[in-house]
Parts: sequence; C-alpha cells; structure tokens
Amino acid sequence: MIGGHTGQIAHELNNTLTALLGWAQQGLKSGQNPERTGEALRQVSVSAERAVEICRGLLGLSRPHTGPKEMIPVNDIIKEATSSLTGRLDKRSISLRCRCPDDLAVYGKRVELVQVLLNMLINSCQAMADRGGTIKISADRDSRAGCVNVTIADNGPGISAENIRRIFEPFFTTRQTPDPSGHVGTGLGLAVCRDIVATHGGFIEVQSVEGQGASFTIFLPGSPT
Repeated sequence: MIGGHTGQIAHELNNTLTALLGWAQQGLKSGQNPERTGEALRQVSVSAERAVEICRGLLGLSRPHTGPKEMIPVNDIIKEATSSLTGRLDKRSISLRCRCPDDLAVYGKRVELVQVLLNMLINSCQAMADRGGTIKISADRDSRAGCVNVTIADNGPGISAENIRRIFEPFFTTRQTPDPSGHVGTGLGLAVCRDIVATHGGFIEVQSVEGQGASFTIFLPGSPT
C-alpha cells in the first residue's frame, strides 16, 4: 500500500518539516519579542505533532500483522479505546454514549482493534471540535453469518458526497488548519482503520449527509475464520 504513495508521503513530510524549520528560524530571529517567539514556538509544536502523526500513520499502514488472534469482548475494546479520550471529550463539550451487549465478542487482535476504534473516535472528535455534541457507539450481531457490527455515529458537520468517496485515501483530509488543541489532520487515521479491518476479514461502511453528522460501521468476524 505504501509503495504507491511514496511520492505523496515524501511531499507531506517535506512540507511539514519545511514549515517546522521556517518557524524555528523565525523564533531564533525574534530577539526580545516574546509575542513573536511564543507564536513561533506554537507553530513549531503544531508542525512537529503533524510529523509525528504522519510517522505513526505510516507505522499503522506498514505494520506486519503478526501475533495471535483471540475472541475479545467488544465492551473491552470500547472501554480501552474510550479511556484515553476523557480529557479530550470534556474540553470540547462532547458526550459519549455506548450500547453493547455484555456477551458480544469479535475474533481478532486486541491492540489493533482498539486502535481502529480509537482512530474513529478521534476522527469524530476532530470533526466536532467547533460545535460539541454527542458520539454514540453501538454494537450488535449482524444478520450476515458470524458477523458483528460496531457503529460510531456523531452529530458533527457530516461529509459531503464528493469527499465521502475519498475519506479512506491515505493523506486525504479536509482539516487544513489546527483544531483547538493544535492538531492538524494527516488523512492517515481512516486509511489505517480500513487496512486493519481488511486484514481481519472485515470491512467498513460509511453513511453521512452533509450537515447531519456521520456514521461509520465496522463489520468484523464474530468467530474464528
């Protein structure tokens, strides 16, 4: 997957590192002006975080999918993914609602499935950063034999029909400016999710109407395949 995007990867990293270097140089030239120095340092931090996110995303895309699979309670995956989001949700006035049967389980690799759900939740948080709202997580047995679905739905700004066809493309993002916490989208989170879910024998469906939120449903095997 990465081979076909080598030029784009180099372009993204070059742009990010060029911005980081430029702001660092401005900071060095700002002399005794604390306002200019502070802004330069803030922009250096934003650029550095973007570079780190790009590298993390690449690790997700290139990961050798090793390690054993096991039956994992879906509630455990939800709890692990949401436990690190409490502060982020509170700062953005976002509430979280979960509904999942206690006996529901999927077959896969715990760390990777937690990463998928966490990436999805972060994506919703970033989409709702300016307005707050509610994210709903629900899970059920699917009518398809042996399949379990997990849905993450938000009431954010939604996705346009033009963009919904591209959201799983590596480096495609509609977030070009930092959110309130200084993060800029890299466009790798959803690409990583699709890659991991595919290696588990599953798939992801997206439903959205622009201005009316978005819903991502992950379909995973409910038993060894």
